[in-house]
Amino acid sequence: MRLRGLTYRLSGVSTVETLDVERVSSEIVVARLNRPERLNAMTFEMFDEFANLQQEVDNDPTARVLIVTGTGRAFCAGLDLDLAATLPDMNAADLLAWQESWARSIAGFRHMDKPVIAAVNGAAAGAGMALAL
Repeated sequence: MRLRGLTYRLSGVSTVETLDVERVSSEIVVARLNRPERLNAMTFEMFDEFANLQQEVDNDPTARVLIVTGTGRAFCAGLDLDLAATLPDMNAADLLAWQESWARSIAGFRHMDKPVIAAVNGAAAGAGMALAL
């Protein structure tokens, strides 16, 4: 399986900017949000990685399930507040486009052909709660 040029092996871990993706067996893919120092708060890159991950897992004929969890003591604290502070600087059209993109990347898990399990291992706030659902 490939995501941004990385190859997922049947065992082992591949790290993209904000996700660690591990193939624990030929049928099970585990994606860990990997920003424990920020309680796995979401970044703009993470939303793109979600969309790529969804497509790659759905297109993989051997993958049967995707498990999404967090690294450290939280599942996901929502949007990173440092990034949220930049939102007022966006014009209305750009902000709306970003919000729609983020919503699609979260909803994409619900629209996958394969089951997705949220292994909620701690706090799930804001967009993190939406991801857990």
